[in-house]
Amino acid sequence: SHWSERAQRELFGPDGDFAAPHRVPPTGMLTPAEGGYRLTGLWDFCSGIPHSTHLVCGARLPVADGPPEVFCVAVPRENLRILDDWGGDRTLGMRASGSHSVEIKDVFIPAHHVVPLQGLFTRPEDMRDGTPGTQLHGNPMYLGRVAGPYHMSLITPVIGAAKAALDEYQDIIRTKNTNFPPIVPRAEHEDFQRALGQATILTDAAENLMIRGGEVYMEMCERWASDGTLITVEQNLRLWAMLQQAGRMACDAVELLFKNAGTSVARKGSRMERYLRDAQMYR
Repeated sequence: SHWSERAQRELFGPDGDFAAPHRVPPTGMLTPAEGGYRLTGLWDFCSGIPHSTHLVCGARLPVADGPPEVFCVAVPRENLRILDDWGGDRTLGMRASGSHSVEIKDVFIPAHHVVPLQGLFTRPEDMRDGTPGTQLHGNPMYLGRVAGPYHMSLITPVIGAAKAALDEYQDIIRTKNTNFPPIVPRAEHEDFQRALGQATILTDAAENLMIRGGEVYMEMCERWASDGTLITVEQNLRLWAMLQQAGRMACDAVELLFKNAGTSVARKGSRMERYLRDAQMYR
């Protein structure tokens, strides 16, 4: 969305293979250099970095007479040091996400690989003429107003955890009986049915709200393409908050199923216990 054609050609390379975590917080520091900048910094929670070709990260550029300017920087993998601080018992959950920290020390970055931070706090009028992406590709989705739709990438795995927890819960109540009379399969008892129904509704609502969030963003981009209507910061924040509600409902579903599945699911390594930990990482 925001990089020039020259930068896109270089970053995608001859085979188009590009994958990068987008770590927004500007925990790096840029120093001007001939033809670009020197970059140093440390970024945590770089999800997927073991399988990525690049890192896109936030960095600050000091300004003598005011607050620092904030940029997004694209950095090739060979310039990264991936820290061994993820997986195993190092984190509460989402251990498969590969969210290692990344360190960069005094690496040269060409000027055209550095772009102003876009999406949340950029003034709406800055998108009046579009972006390099809309001009190059002719698609209004390349406006890249990412603050709202970005949250979809966080709630998608949580909704997946809720769906998986529903499957696991049904397996449990189909194969175990109640502990006290009447002794029947738990799947036939209203207490277990009630939790299943409530969690199903919460998961369905979360999924459909997520899908609607994507549609809302597409509609805003389409309006910009048709009549130039700008996407305001308020609209972006409202979309972000709406999607957060989907994440909350998915977490509520996982927690409800965990509480009603019986004590065996509290054993370390059980599937339900893993889904609960993943949901708590999102919380």
